[in-house]
Amino acid sequence: MNPGIHAAIAASQAARKRKQEQEEERMTRYSDEELDGEWEFKIVRSEFPVFRNRNRLAQVVEQEALAGWQMLEKLDDSRIRFKRHVSNRRRDDMLPQQVDPYRTQVGGFSSKALLTGMVVVLLLLGVVGFLFFESQNGIGLGGSTPWVLLALIAGVLVVLAAATLAFMRK
Repeated sequence: MNPGIHAAIAASQAARKRKQEQEEERMTRYSDEELDGEWEFKIVRSEFPVFRNRNRLAQVVEQEALAGWQMLEKLDDSRIRFKRHVSNRRRDDMLPQQVDPYRTQVGGFSSKALLTGMVVVLLLLGVVGFLFFESQNGIGLGGSTPWVLLALIAGVLVVLAAATLAFMRK
């Protein structure tokens, strides 16, 4: 990809993040009682609008409640604000191992899964490109393209793309 495109994408993401942070500062006003008391606050975010789904929203609120977090508000389909009394920290060691009381991110791709998917797609595209080049020039595999193999690889790419889109929508 062109370095200019990378820079434009990075600048756009940074601007979006700044805008969200400014919006959160305006939206998250705390009372003197909350600030003087022993409360802690957090915002749980998702890269995708997963909180639009009521079941997923309820699931996240239930998971956070295990650590004593109370939902204050849903800022939008990608952000929820929580608070909890600091006395709940004493129970953090007793939480199930998969419960992180200070998580701020839900869903999305892990970098390892994303990298693996990209490598697989690039390898498949390389094979398709080779087969196409071979068919155009009559070289490589004896001058005849194994169209069944080409169709199979194209089908795998379509299924992989559909599965990725389905995962992103969840």
